Amino acid sequence: MKKIFPVIIVLVTLSLIGTIYVQYNWLRTMLADKQEEFKRTIVKSIDEVGTELMDQRNAVPALKNFRSRPGFRWPSAEFNMELMRPPTISQKFTWYVVEEKLRRSLNNHGLKNINFEFAIISGGNSSPMPGLKSRGFMSEFEKV
Repeated sequence: MKKIFPVIIVLVTLSLIGTIYVQYNWLRTMLADKQEEFKRTIVKSIDEVGTELMDQRNAVPALKNFRSRPGFRWPSAEFNMELMRPPTISQKFTWYVVEEKLRRSLNNHGLKNINFEFAIISGGNSSPMPGLKSRGFMSEFEKV
């Protein structure tokens, strides 16, 4: 009996250590899965809002092809192209409208009461300054 008691204590200790190790790994895996799900939800929400903004931006009524008087010419072909070009997101929407669209999309995906800042950067500019940004974007950007 005296020889079995230390063996039992060692086996119970190993069992307890194994159980704690399994639970630790389970919690670590669960946390990683939740973080990945959170990232996917954020990306999905942003993608939906981006698609919605692009669809609304491109839904500009086409300019009519007016018949001009003989001898009348438009100032230039570049001017014609500029008139036909759809407006950019920052020209068409205010920061408040974009923020509300993002908030609604995040709420629809179960991410209520999440704080965020955003900026929309035009792809054609050589400088990375945002064309449209939320109120606190620059202060949060400077922290990074």
